[in-house]
Amino acid sequence: MDAEASAPTSGIVQQETEAPRLEQLLAKYISVWLWSILFGASTGLLYALSDIRARDWAKLSVVFAIPAVLAFAFALISWWHLLSGLRQYLIPIYVLQHAEADRYEFAYHLSRAFQFMIYASVMRILVTVVELALAAAA
Repeated sequence: MDAEASAPTSGIVQQETEAPRLEQLLAKYISVWLWSILFGASTGLLYALSDIRARDWAKLSVVFAIPAVLAFAFALISWWHLLSGLRQYLIPIYVLQHAEADRYEFAYHLSRAFQFMIYASVMRILVTVVELALAAAA
């Protein structure tokens, strides 16, 4: 009877130990997923920034240059934070199998990458609005 009584509790203990492992595995994949989304969005934004040209506004090129340069700088800073997160967290966790990588540092780099990507997007929108306003005034 002791064997029967201990059988259900061993199943509960096994479920309790599997739950944290599943959560850790899910957290790893979510971190890669978030990093990949931010990297793809930043890359797409840089591609969109490469299309900025002061075509017909030779004398007013400075109006485009300032927000365009800021947008490029913000996008590159975003990439730098993504690279830091890759170097300090994702590579140690996945490639080197180090469990002591700092998740909070990774979260910091992801949030900063997103923040600078938003700044770059705002600058890109500003360039578009200025171009539309100049085209309407011409």
